[in-house]
Amino acid sequence: MRQEVGSNGKRRVTVKEISKIVGVSAATVTNALTGQPNVSDKMRKKIIETARELGYTPNHIARAMVKNGITIGIIVTGEPKEYVQYMLKGIYEAAAELKDYKVTVKEYIYKNNRATTEVLECINRMMADNVDGLFFGAGFDSSCYIETLKKYINERNLPVVYLGYNSDELPCTVNIRTDSAITGGMAAQLLGLVLGKGAEIAVITTSTEYPAHKAIVNQFIKEADLYGLKITEIAENRDSKELTYKHTRELIDRHPDLKAIYITSFDSVSVCRCIEDMNAADRISVISHDIYREMLGYLENGPLIATIYQNPQRIGKEGIMQTFYSIVGREGLESSIVVRPELVMRSSLSGFTGEL
Repeated sequence: MRQEVGSNGKRRVTVKEISKIVGVSAATVTNALTGQPNVSDKMRKKIIETARELGYTPNHIARAMVKNGITIGIIVTGEPKEYVQYMLKGIYEAAAELKDYKVTVKEYIYKNNRATTEVLECINRMMADNVDGLFFGAGFDSSCYIETLKKYINERNLPVVYLGYNSDELPCTVNIRTDSAITGGMAAQLLGLVLGKGAEIAVITTSTEYPAHKAIVNQFIKEADLYGLKITEIAENRDSKELTYKHTRELIDRHPDLKAIYITSFDSVSVCRCIEDMNAADRISVISHDIYREMLGYLENGPLIATIYQNPQRIGKEGIMQTFYSIVGREGLESSIVVRPELVMRSSLSGFTGEL
């Protein structure tokens, strides 16, 4: 763990240490030391006295930010809305929990992962607004904006929490992503158990070069091989519903013995609709990602046998919390947070639909 050192060269006493001694949360200590109203007078006095005895030196930059308010910028794609709407729900849930710290979330939304020039526009608007920290999700091609973003991060010493697999080209404080290896492996294992050795499987993914989906597909291939599954084809839809439907039709036409399609992007609805349009629902199964209203009918009574929930709401909430912690100088932050996915089938669906 990184240790803070004061101007006198001595190790700085931390809020976490005070919280352990007093027996309250670090948040309560911070509230007491920054003059927030939601701490009793007795507890506030005890915390202040303990801090003084330990020689605690407050982080004046963090205190000034809390006093004046904190603005967190989020740069994320607006599509697929089926995923993003739940991530935004988590983002504003976190903002509500941080209201005592006067946290404001400012959105900079670009159309989709293909609209990379719009990312540069979002970055320029964010720069003009002088945000205190950034929660960032990249598009497919970073070449048109990466240098501008790096320059801004370095010049402003901007804390950045990155959504997805971050490359070394972008400095960030924390990286948040779903465990892609578990996701792909889980899908292949289920199909192996259900369909058996020799079954023909096709994959539809966003892009084989997009890091998160690349990792998912690679692990799916490895696990499928263990079960003797035959992967006939891997198609890319670039997050296009039209391409998803088209690829599904072509896969079914080209592979008459096809038993299942694994779609790693959001659009399982187009896959299922095409399968039903081609009267193939009795012989082709589908595994997809996440949960949203339009897909429930196919999961309850259709070709969709399972979906892998990646918990975008938790990812959004965690993204804002980690950005806030980075801004105020919280110690001991993990450099990478990996969210474990969960397998959802018709029998367990009721436990996941309460927020839909």
